Amino acid sequence: MSDLITDHDLSDIFEDIAYFASISGSILSQFFKKPGLNSKDLDIKFKDKAQSDPVTLADTEAQEALVKAILEKYPNHDVVGEEDKKDEADISDTVWVIDPLDGTRNFLNGLPIYASSIGLLFKGEPIAGSLYIPWPNAEGCLIISAVKGLGVRINNKEYANDVAAEFNSSGIVTLPGSFGRRFKFNKKFQGNSGELRMGGSIAYELSLLVLGISQYSVISSSHIWDVAGAIPILFEAGYEIRTISSKKRINSWIPFESFSHLSDKPKYENYRTRINPILVSPKDQIDYIANNIKIKKPSLLELMKSFVK
Repeated sequence: MSDLITDHDLSDIFEDIAYFASISGSILSQFFKKPGLNSKDLDIKFKDKAQSDPVTLADTEAQEALVKAILEKYPNHDVVGEEDKKDEADISDTVWVIDPLDGTRNFLNGLPIYASSIGLLFKGEPIAGSLYIPWPNAEGCLIISAVKGLGVRINNKEYANDVAAEFNSSGIVTLPGSFGRRFKFNKKFQGNSGELRMGGSIAYELSLLVLGISQYSVISSSHIWDVAGAIPILFEAGYEIRTISSKKRINSWIPFESFSHLSDKPKYENYRTRINPILVSPKDQIDYIANNIKIKKPSLLELMKSFVK
């Protein structure tokens, strides 16, 4: 299979990406802590000295299974995963970006708010995505998938959610705990900005938008693998995404279409960098929300740090 992706390829990918999500989801459910019952040993390790970034056997086994399944079907593609080690190699135009377990802290403590995220990028453009999230339904989960131009499916059924055209000030919204450091509401919007929830899993929070549960979401700091699975789903479901320009003097929300820094001969490590904040809401609401969430100007200390870098 070449790097060029045809309509036929996209149709196959729609089936495959949901299947891949079911693989990782099945592994996660086996490891998930059952309150009051014995659970499988998670073999917890930490990626940092502060022990703030845990990784478990569930993370690594799910990633290994995903990589194996993806490369068996698409041997000419590349895969970038959160649990990979540093790699300076070149990479192809067609890349699967996976986060086998987003929300590891929730998972460790038996809180069923986590996700497995799988995204497919072509020259930096998100073209397919799938999210596995636990859910209190007969299947015990939702697998939400989308491919550019082919719509959204939830557990292999056609998506049927009417995206709200008007903002509801008493509806649920998701914001990061660090929101106040980088953003501020306009005064009139402050008390009418929605009912705040913080999920502890970026991919899970973004899935709540697709499900019509939350109205908008601000993601202040993330890696590509946190959002790559959700972005194609959000686009196909009728949502718009704004981001912040990388130009330091531009301090406003601009439309997001792709990871432009990945469009021209990127390295593997380019897929592992942090990305600028994003704002997501229904298309009909995005201007209203963006105009009411202001981006704070960086402090003098932050500016000095940016020049040093």
